[in-house]
Amino acid sequence: MKRDQPHKWDVLTFGETMLRLHPDFGSPLEDTDTLHLRVAGSESNMAVALARLGARVAWGSRLPNSGPGRRISGEMRRWQVDISQVIWEPEHVGRAGLFYVEYGSAPRPTTVLYDRGNSSASHLQPGDISADALAATRLLHLSGITPALGSSCAAFTKDALARAAEMGVYITFDVNYRSRLWGANEARTTLQELMSYVNLLICTKEDADILYGLVGDGGDVVKALCNTTGVPAAVLTCGASGAYALSGESAYHTPGRSLGHIVDRLGAGDAFAAGVLYGVLHDNMQMGLEYGIAMAALKHMYAGDLLLATHDEIANVAKGGSGGLHR
Repeated sequence: MKRDQPHKWDVLTFGETMLRLHPDFGSPLEDTDTLHLRVAGSESNMAVALARLGARVAWGSRLPNSGPGRRISGEMRRWQVDISQVIWEPEHVGRAGLFYVEYGSAPRPTTVLYDRGNSSASHLQPGDISADALAATRLLHLSGITPALGSSCAAFTKDALARAAEMGVYITFDVNYRSRLWGANEARTTLQELMSYVNLLICTKEDADILYGLVGDGGDVVKALCNTTGVPAAVLTCGASGAYALSGESAYHTPGRSLGHIVDRLGAGDAFAAGVLYGVLHDNMQMGLEYGIAMAALKHMYAGDLLLATHDEIANVAKGGSGGLHR
């Protein structure tokens, strides 16, 4: 991490944020009279969770200058995320992406349906992150969702990573594979072209299997992930088995957390990534894993995609604290 000069932000991130609509639990979309609206996007979810820890975070994207766009930007401002890097498109040109969630429990799965075609964020292009913005941040965080949105977004991602790396900005990248956006072969090929710029890769064990055919113990898989992609450091999430990390010759692990009643699964991976980045900012990978696991567990207890726990709550869970009645 660069510390040779003061920076405006600890973390700068870019990506699409959408309006999320969902019916009441147990109601299918085709038979509901009510839809609940929330704001959600992988990178902005991470930004809010990290801002709750006290980090200085900026989130950028393309948004329409309309009610939906202003609803999204207002939600980011509400949680102290800097939105100065948002590129505004005229109302008659742009649109905000949507996605619908139908909640289910076994044997009926929770399903997600996207309506994000031709959204403003899908028009991200090289140069949308300025040199001044890159110079103002300690860390740049992007994810594999953005290049999946189209050729201009893929070019944007590669350009941003290449320029950030040239400027000495620390780069973290979350694989975040979405099978509804692209196939595994296309994803693997596109993402591999980006790995030479990445300082730390975040991946789920499931995605490591789907994209790279890596299976086995988490410690072995995270090592193989570094070898396969060429990144110097990687973090692997393994569900109930916890999370593993490898940085150079140093290996780390923290166990998973048992969960009580699950309110909402969406956004847990982004909360985990925020915890990892918090550790990176403090040059403490073990703390990053512990915070990440705690934040992912806590996120399951919040409705919507955003983790709104306080720093004290997160630190308590990271130290092994549990629920109960607090008076």
